[in-house]
Amino acid sequence: MSGRRPEAGDHKGAQPPIKLETARSAVFFSLYNTIGKALDIASPVQKTVKAKSVPWWTKHLATLRHKLNKLEPKRNFSSHREEYLITRNTYRAALRKEQKESWKKLCT
Repeated sequence: MSGRRPEAGDHKGAQPPIKLETARSAVFFSLYNTIGKALDIASPVQKTVKAKSVPWWTKHLATLRHKLNKLEPKRNFSSHREEYLITRNTYRAALRKEQKESWKKLCT
């Protein structure tokens, strides 16, 4: 060989030179896929687990809790303190009552 670079048509079956952008894209996608596969192996996607509902939960309790949550930010203002405490105590009493009844029903 004379030290010159071979041209595309010099050898039978030789491929034309690859454009630089094409080579960069190929390397990028190869690296991207390799990293993606490694990530899938290292940390597989987990299904989210829905919290199980408790047998004593009722619509009445949900309504009371909603009221309590709405009053929560206002609980330290003297004008809303009494309303908050009454709602909180009502919610807690209803919750304990429903839990107790549910356990009685379950155990008998």
